[in-house]
Amino acid sequence: MGRHKTTIIRNNRFRCDHGWDVDLDDGSSNYHIYNNLMLNSGLKLREGFNRVAENNIMVNNSLHPHVWFVNSEDVFKHNIVQKSYQDVRLSGWGKEMDYNFFPNEESMLKAQIYNRDLHSAFGDPMFKDPASLDFSVAENSPALKIGFKNFPMDQFGVQNAELKKMAKTPEIPVMRDPSEENKKGTLVVAWLRNDLKSVESEQEQSAYGLNTPEGVILLKVWSGSPAVKNNGLKKGDVILEADGKKVKTVKDFFQINVENKTNKLDLVIMRNQSEKKITINTK
Repeated sequence: MGRHKTTIIRNNRFRCDHGWDVDLDDGSSNYHIYNNLMLNSGLKLREGFNRVAENNIMVNNSLHPHVWFVNSEDVFKHNIVQKSYQDVRLSGWGKEMDYNFFPNEESMLKAQIYNRDLHSAFGDPMFKDPASLDFSVAENSPALKIGFKNFPMDQFGVQNAELKKMAKTPEIPVMRDPSEENKKGTLVVAWLRNDLKSVESEQEQSAYGLNTPEGVILLKVWSGSPAVKNNGLKKGDVILEADGKKVKTVKDFFQINVENKTNKLDLVIMRNQSEKKITINTK
């Protein structure tokens, strides 16, 4: 059998506000995607095989793995993302997903639930000058420790002087600060396509009928999620315990999921201001 030709996507600066910066849909296969700056909507890989995405920067967004097959052989490594993975209906997580840089520990732990990104890191990537569209990282950036390498920020697109004059410069995105979001209690992380948020205030404690301002709120649920099907979680539930352990924050919940080696999870939740025990599926 002959070898498939690999399509290369590199050294580009993208911005799309109505889709994805890079969208490989409907089985697109055999791509090498590297040294790209994605300014808003991230990278979508749907179905397909043998896609390698490495050393890309995804500002305000992340990887969107949609409907991956068990043997997709996809690779995602040495990238900087600024949100948790936005996964949809995966049968497998590809060949390798590791050594990536996340904005916060919650986003990284979500990946580690699936035994991925075990050597990844999180924090401030220390972009040099985002206001001037320079998203290279400083010499002491922690992103360099996971293998990310700076690439030129002034060599995107056409290089001919006359053509460069005609080319449009993308609008600079408003940078979100994940650490500030976390302090304010507004950090929302998707898990099995359900939106989770830590309880952070006395107002939320009162609204949900809790004894303490602790727990994880289900802000939005997807009817097709395994955690929702078969009388599982519902919008407005607050997770108080998982596998017999107290859940104070989203971080706690994800850490318990990392340690859980089964496809089920026993929960204590607050629903309609009454405690309830349920068992959910995680796969």
